Amino acid sequence: AVVADRGMSLKALVAGAAASSALGIWTCLRPDQTAFLTPLFREREFWIGNSVRLSGTFEYPNIAAAFLAMGFTLSLGFRVCSLLWAAAQGLILLGLILTLSRAGLAVALCGFGVVVTAHVVKDGIGPAIGRFGLSAAVTVLCLAGALLFYPPFLLHLQTGGDRAWYSARYETLETPSLSAGGVTAVQVQVTNTGRIPWSPKGEHPFRLSYHWLEAGT
Repeated sequence: AVVADRGMSLKALVAGAAASSALGIWTCLRPDQTAFLTPLFREREFWIGNSVRLSGTFEYPNIAAAFLAMGFTLSLGFRVCSLLWAAAQGLILLGLILTLSRAGLAVALCGFGVVVTAHVVKDGIGPAIGRFGLSAAVTVLCLAGALLFYPPFLLHLQTGGDRAWYSARYETLETPSLSAGGVTAVQVQVTNTGRIPWSPKGEHPFRLSYHWLEAGT
C-alpha cells in the first residue's frame, strides 16, 4: 500500500509538471492573451530578445526549469505504455526548452542518460529500448523541433544571453559638419549585423539609437 501511494504521488507530481508546463507554453505563445495570469505567479514576465522565457506557475524561469527537469526525470520511473503519458513527457520537455535554462535541460538529459544506462546494465539493451524507446523518440522530436523552429533556443545555447544578438553597422556618404544648435540632415545606411530580426511590433518593440562622436574618440 505504501509503494502504491508513493507511485500515485509521483504520478501526481509528473501531472502537475505537465500542467504547469502547458500553462507556461500558452503564456509564451500568447503573451498578449495571458497577461492577466502574470500577477498570480510573479511581478512580470522575463524576456530574452523578443521572446518570453517560460516560468509556468513559478516566479522565475530557472525555478520552473528545475521543477520541470525533476518532473521529466521522475516520469521515466514509469513504463510509457500510452500516448497520453508520452504527451505529458513531451509537454514537460517543451516547457523545459522554453525556459531557455541550459542547466535545467542538461540535468534532464543527464538524468535520462543515467536512468537508461542503469536499466541497460540491469536488464540488457532490449528491455531498456522497449521501456524507454517512446520517451527517447519524444525527446528527439522536442529537441529537433526547438532547433528547427525556435531560433532563441539555439542562440541561447551558443551565447548564454541576448547581448550578442544585437549589433549594427552605420555608414554615411560623407562626414557631416554639426554646428552647435543647428539642424543637419544626414543620410545614414544602417545594417543589422546581429543574430535576430528587428521588429517595431509586439510586446517588446525594437528601438534603434545612435550617437555622434568626434573623430579619434
